[in-house]
Amino acid sequence: MEMLIGGAWQPAASGRTEDVTSPFDGTVAGKTITEARGEAARSGDLIRRAAFEGAQLYGDALPLDANRGTGLDKIGFTIHQPVGIVVAIIPFNYPALLVLHKLASALAAGNAVVLKPARTTSLTALALAGCFTDAGRPDGVLSVVTGPGAILGDALVTDPRVRKVSFTGSTATGQRITQIAGIKKLSLELGSSCPVVVLPDADIELAANAVAAGGYINAGQVCISVQRVITHPAVGPDFLDALLPKVEAIRTGDPRSAETAMGTLITATEAERVTGSIRRAVAAQPGGTVRPGRGGQLGRGLGRCDRAGQRDAVRAGRRHLHLRRVRCRPGHQGDRRRQRAHQLDPVVAGRPHALRRPEGKRNRQGRPPCRGGRDDRNQDRHPARQALVEERTRR
Repeated sequence: MEMLIGGAWQPAASGRTEDVTSPFDGTVAGKTITEARGEAARSGDLIRRAAFEGAQLYGDALPLDANRGTGLDKIGFTIHQPVGIVVAIIPFNYPALLVLHKLASALAAGNAVVLKPARTTSLTALALAGCFTDAGRPDGVLSVVTGPGAILGDALVTDPRVRKVSFTGSTATGQRITQIAGIKKLSLELGSSCPVVVLPDADIELAANAVAAGGYINAGQVCISVQRVITHPAVGPDFLDALLPKVEAIRTGDPRSAETAMGTLITATEAERVTGSIRRAVAAQPGGTVRPGRGGQLGRGLGRCDRAGQRDAVRAGRRHLHLRRVRCRPGHQGDRRRQRAHQLDPVVAGRPHALRRPEGKRNRQGRPPCRGGRDDRNQDRHPARQALVEERTRR
């Protein structure tokens, strides 16, 4: 397809085109039909909500009488104005929703948008741009350009005419944008390696269901997918026994079939990269294993797998990989387990999640547990404040 530039469909200056194919059978790339329908079903709601919120961008009026000498005859007010040209850079994993998250809201606020989709899923972005064109979009407010991020992305984010960059993708690319963008507004939604901690008082069945769903949806290609599970030694075997049947029940195959629950990775190159990561992780720890033995490639995608018994020193344990595997390892007692959960590269999206905590243990930084109320509230109070509370209680 041609690119949309300045309101007109234009071919690439070089005349070069690229094939967008699926690793499953070489046809047009796509996620499972069930996931694709779910994404499409939410797209209309996103556009309508953005249009509604865009119509609510009123200013605020403030009385200035609190400022001595100003008087009652003056007020202050604020108004919302568009920032100007917004560059929106989109990854491949949700090619419709992530486009509309950025595009619909930016247009509704009165901005012009230059959209740069992922090379592997650019057809979806171009098709959505066509929908906006058919709906009467004014010329010049939306452009869609495709090409390699290392060249095209750098040119877009460094352009002085751009006032804001909205990027979703890897932490490394996000860091580079902050270094080269210059004085611009930045919105960066970056990937992570999100750990789940399963402690002795956890509901094992609930934890296994959550990991099976969170680790394999969209073939694991989600920025907040479950990639690491740290289990207490007392519940590690029980957790794996509960998790493995749920993983084995996930049906793979032709993504066009409604019975397929998990499709392929986005490209054969990605499948090879993930396979190499798993092999290196297993080799790095003598006790490491791949279970349930479906870690080989299916078609040209990657099968389901769970890894057990690896160390956190493995690079895969600290980087977001976008892959179809969940890494399980036994935890250690006390602070070491919590420290390992937080040994990540700098990330924005994703945070450690603890499924329950041992009785009597305080949460990090005084945070409340996932369930129930806090039992350490008094310990967080300043002594002077605590004395005041006790005095009021006596009265």
